Amino acid sequence: MNCGSRTGAHAVLPLADAGVREADVLDWWKRQPFDLGIPSYAGNCTLCMLKGRAKLIRLIREDPTLADWWIEQEAKVANRTGPDGRACDSMKRFRLGETYAELKAAALAHRDLFDEAVACTSADDESDSVDCHCTD
Repeated sequence: MNCGSRTGAHAVLPLADAGVREADVLDWWKRQPFDLGIPSYAGNCTLCMLKGRAKLIRLIREDPTLADWWIEQEAKVANRTGPDGRACDSMKRFRLGETYAELKAAALAHRDLFDEAVACTSADDESDSVDCHCTD
């Protein structure tokens, strides 16, 4: 059931339109006289719903409190219904398939077999990510 409606919003992507890619941005930051201390996999919107699950799990394991704001926002709309009055799960969560509370529980409940042996790289996590284009 499709409970939401399109807003008609249109993303403006000047850097993408100019052909600037993530590698270009990272190279620019390397040349600056200071370091923001933000890992490239974290970005400026740490638990962005467009990031892949593996990346989100990694970030939550590093700092479980990061998920709390997202969990609170989903809780605020937990009892909302669609325009027709019927329950609509897609309006109650940022990500399809699981809430941020479920994501946090999964991150803290168990570790993946290769967590310690293999570092998560951007290439490892791109298969289930959506390009963010929001300066991430």
